[in-house]
Amino acid sequence: VLTAAHCHTEKTKIVEVVLGEWDVLTDPDCPIGEGGCDNPRVQRKEVEDVIVHRGYVNKTGPNDIALIKMKTEVLLNAFVQFGCLPLPEYKFEFHSPEFRDATVVGWGKSSNKR
Repeated sequence: VLTAAHCHTEKTKIVEVVLGEWDVLTDPDCPIGEGGCDNPRVQRKEVEDVIVHRGYVNKTGPNDIALIKMKTEVLLNAFVQFGCLPLPEYKFEFHSPEFRDATVVGWGKSSNKR
């Protein structure tokens, strides 16, 4: 799993990853009032390791990125998929991100207060 390095610190270590979650109040995620919903259940995975970019210093600087390795395999389904990036040999015009604007979105919980 790809995440922000500032999410994993000495005080707030990432210990679990929840995959396939959309509505935290239901599992599986099914629209209210719809019977027979066969959406997959969320997957809760223990973290084996978090690999923070060696150039990361703080959340206001560059390299705010980390990889999370889970202890067990993840099952791909309609709600859990790979996020693929093009290989360098494809030579897309946008391949080099240097000096380009980009938008990254995500959500998470950094404490019990939020």
